[in-house]
Amino acid sequence: MIIPRQVRTWAKRPPPSFLTRSPAKKTVRAVLKVAKMDIDSNPVTPGRYGIMSIPTLSIFKQGKVMEQVVGVVDKPLLEKKIKSYL
Repeated sequence: MIIPRQVRTWAKRPPPSFLTRSPAKKTVRAVLKVAKMDIDSNPVTPGRYGIMSIPTLSIFKQGKVMEQVVGVVDKPLLEKKIKSYL
């Protein structure tokens, strides 16, 4: 069984990144691995995945980015996007 992953990129600097407390973590915790990455500590990785803005939620499946959600997104829309990959 393949377990999709969600990776949330953030940084200490722009305040909007603090507004996105991963609601997916509570919603689909049993079937989704959730991780976060500080882009200040990992400056090369965002470019590797085409991340231009933060916060960005990247949904991975089988090691490939399936979708990226940029900015603050409401919980129902985020749940819908994630569940479409489960």
